[in-house]
Amino acid sequence: MKAFLYAAVAAIALTGAPASARVLQFLVTYNNQGGPNIGNFLFTLDETRDANIILPPNQAIFSNVAVRFFNVPDRGTGSSSTARVNFRTQNGQGGLTINSLGGTAANYQFFNTALVTDTAFSNTGPNPNRRPDYLLGTFAVSTTARNNSPRPFDNYTVRITAVPEPAAWAMMIAGFGVAGLGLRRRGIKAVAA
Repeated sequence: MKAFLYAAVAAIALTGAPASARVLQFLVTYNNQGGPNIGNFLFTLDETRDANIILPPNQAIFSNVAVRFFNVPDRGTGSSSTARVNFRTQNGQGGLTINSLGGTAANYQFFNTALVTDTAFSNTGPNPNRRPDYLLGTFAVSTTARNNSPRPFDNYTVRITAVPEPAAWAMMIAGFGVAGLGLRRRGIKAVAA
C-alpha cells in the first residue's frame, strides 16, 4: 500500500497540476540552411496576456516583451524589455515578428509557418475569453516570405515549450523527495532484515 502511495505522489508530481493558462518559451535559432543569419532570440509569453491585444483578422501583438538576443548584426548580444512581438496566420503562412530591438534592423521577421492554430483569430475583436492557441514543438521558419522569389530557405527554427509554473516545480520536487524517502526506507528495512 505504501509503495502505491509513493508511486501516486510521484505521478502527480511529474504531471503537475493542470493550469488554465501556460507560460511559453520561444527560442528562435539559426540552423545553417541558407538565407541570412540575423541572430538568435529568446523570450517568454504568458498566454493570459493575449486577452486584450488580439487584432482582427489574424494578428496577436504583445508589447513590452523581455527579449534576449544573440549575435545580431549591428546589435551584438544583449536584451530588451520593451520589444514587441507579433504573431500572424494570414495566407496560411503565419509567422513571427520581433520589433524595436534597435540597431540598423529594427524588425526581425520569420515567415512561412503558422505558430498558432488557424482558428485562433476567428473572433471579430478583442475578447477577454479568447486567446491564440499556440502549437508546441520545433518549427522551420524563413527570413524570406514564401511569395518572394527565389523560394526561401528554412534558415531558422522556432522552438515553443511550456514553462512549468513555480507551483508545478514545488510539487515535482516534493514528489521526488517523497519517492526518494520511500526508496531509502525500503533499502534500510531490507538491510535490517
